[in-house]
Amino acid sequence: MTSLDQAECVYHPGKAATSKCKQCGQTTCHQCTITGPTGKFCSTPCRTANEARVMQAKSVQDRALSRSSARFSILRRTASKLFLLFVVLAVAALIGSIFYIPYLSEIVFTAREILGI
Repeated sequence: MTSLDQAECVYHPGKAATSKCKQCGQTTCHQCTITGPTGKFCSTPCRTANEARVMQAKSVQDRALSRSSARFSILRRTASKLFLLFVVLAVAALIGSIFYIPYLSEIVFTAREILGI
């Protein structure tokens, strides 16, 4: 790999290079360098190709984050439902222990015997 101090412009031999193309690695002088939002390039096709690659990578990353977010949302909803079910069962067990309700109390007492409470 050649350092920029000793490199020449690919379009102007003999002229010192000031930049290296982010897409293909060719060296260019200040006059030939094309600056884009994603870096410095030797030509417009290189700039366009790099910007397309960056946009594609961003799109892939956004889709991955979207899937991850959807999975987390499903997990959170499931955990919320399980917690609500636990609370309802705990309240029913408490009521069945305190007050005599024919079917509920029998279920609570049977569950307590099984659990050894």
